[in-house]
Amino acid sequence: MSKRTIGITIALALLAITSVVALLLITGVEWRSDQFAAQCSGGNAVHDPENKPGLVSDCATLLIIKDTLQGESGNLNWSPDIDIGRWDGVAAIDNNRVSSLILGQHRLSGTIPAELSNLSNLTSLQLFHNQLTGEIPPELGNL
Repeated sequence: MSKRTIGITIALALLAITSVVALLLITGVEWRSDQFAAQCSGGNAVHDPENKPGLVSDCATLLIIKDTLQGESGNLNWSPDIDIGRWDGVAAIDNNRVSSLILGQHRLSGTIPAELSNLSNLTSLQLFHNQLTGEIPPELGNL
C-alpha cells in the first residue's frame, strides 16, 4: 500500500469518527432537552405547560446549563420542583418567556454556556461578581 493510500484511508477513518461523535453529541443534546422539558411540564416549575410552550423550553434550557454555569461552587435552586418564577436569578418572565437573568454575586464558577442564546426573549443578563471563566460565547450576540 502506498503512503498516499494510507493517508487517504486514515483521513476517511477520522472523518467517519468525527461524524459519529457529532451525531452522538447532537442526539444527546436533543434527548437532554426533551428530558428536561418533560420535567418542567410534569413538575411544579411551569404551571399550565400546554399554554406556555416557550416557558417550558426556557425552563429546559436553564436546567441543561445549570451545572455548567454554577460550576463547583454555585448553588442555584433551579429545579422542576420549584416554580420557575422563584428560581434564583430569574427576575422577569414576560409573555410566558424568561426575559431577565440577574445572577450577579451567586458564587458561580463555571463557564458562560452558549445555550443561553436559546432564551430568545432574554433582554437582560447580569453575571457580575462571579468567578466565571472562558470566553463569552459568540452565540450570545444573536439575542
